[in-house]
Amino acid sequence: PYFNPYSISKHAIIALTDGLWRDLKRAKSLVSCSVLIPGWVNTNFLHSALDPASSVQTERIHRIAELFHQGLSPEVVASCAISGVVDDRLYIFCVQ
Repeated sequence: PYFNPYSISKHAIIALTDGLWRDLKRAKSLVSCSVLIPGWVNTNFLHSALDPASSVQTERIHRIAELFHQGLSPEVVASCAISGVVDDRLYIFCVQ
């Protein structure tokens, strides 16, 4: 619960980009697109989304926050993204 809209939007972006990428290739366009799938990134994303007054913040939320903390640095993800775009990859996965 509580993450459904986020998950749905991620799937929609992947489907949209997949179709667009294929259409652009078929049209021999000089323009391309990619989907960056970085995994966990060490940012304050979850902390900024949480309401400190909410009682919904369970142990599960704190475990997820720890996964963010253990994730890749934003600098590593940026380097991965640039390399994926230069290589014209549809799906750009970043791994440790």
